[in-house]
Amino acid sequence: MQITTPDAVNHIVTTLTDGTPDYAAYSTSVNTRAALQTAYGDGDWQPYTPPEPEPEPPETDPKGFKIALMAHPLFLEWQEALPATRREDLKMSAIMDNWPLVQALYTQLAAAVPLPTGAAAQWQALADAHTIPLEF
Repeated sequence: MQITTPDAVNHIVTTLTDGTPDYAAYSTSVNTRAALQTAYGDGDWQPYTPPEPEPEPPETDPKGFKIALMAHPLFLEWQEALPATRREDLKMSAIMDNWPLVQALYTQLAAAVPLPTGAAAQWQALADAHTIPLEF
């Protein structure tokens, strides 16, 4: 249950089997327990339902994504046209799963080296399927 003391502080207090607050389990302070008892007696309480827990983020599969992308014919075609140093930068950031850096490098490279037709949509599908935070 939620008890609101006169100082406008909400306290989440567990209840005993008879439905009354378990002040002792909430606090060892005599003053706090007295304030809670007074507020409860004055009717300054309400049932409390804890909020639903946040859903767990979906699990990513970086290894599966990298394997699928490296085997993708359009990626193989495109990466051949990249400057060697920049291709290595892209590769190393992906190896380290540094997705913000991969995104920044990809954006720069895609602006400089044209993508094969349809590549971005296919690569986006791979990223989405493996829950990788990239936008192609």
